Amino acid sequence: MLRFLASAMLPLVTCIVLLFALRRKIDLFSCFTKGASDGMSAILRLVPTLTALMVGVEMLSASGLFELFTYALSPVARAVGLPEELAALVLMRPISGSGSMSVLRSLIETHGVDSLAATAGAVILTSTETTLYTTGLYFGSVGVSNTRCTLPAALLADCTAVLCGSLLTRLLLFR
Repeated sequence: MLRFLASAMLPLVTCIVLLFALRRKIDLFSCFTKGASDGMSAILRLVPTLTALMVGVEMLSASGLFELFTYALSPVARAVGLPEELAALVLMRPISGSGSMSVLRSLIETHGVDSLAATAGAVILTSTETTLYTTGLYFGSVGVSNTRCTLPAALLADCTAVLCGSLLTRLLLFR
């Protein structure tokens, strides 16, 4: 029954929109083309921001800066109870979703699926956000240059998720 409802949802919503438009005598084609045009202009506004973010992430990765930060943060990670291997994931996650996925894949290949590092990494990956990427993309698309408290609050939320996620993983699964 649920499968039928899921497959019938898109045609149902489409019919409702069409009936609503017919009842209100709305020209659907002109509305659709205007929406498509607005969407294309939004994409064109986002291209410079996306390009700058992708180039910046690649430059940081290629320069070896992530490895240097990972080495520097390993003692800090050990002090707060994080597996040292998660330092690279914690550094990469706010910047790049695909980069952090590749770090997690590397952790799983190196330590195994059921290891503390891989399990805590999966929890951290799913409970944090690509904060710098998202903030740059959304604020850049609407032209906001002063993010005020958004960035520090979002990074603090990410740090809280990292600490709580790794601690709860250790306490609940790896006693």
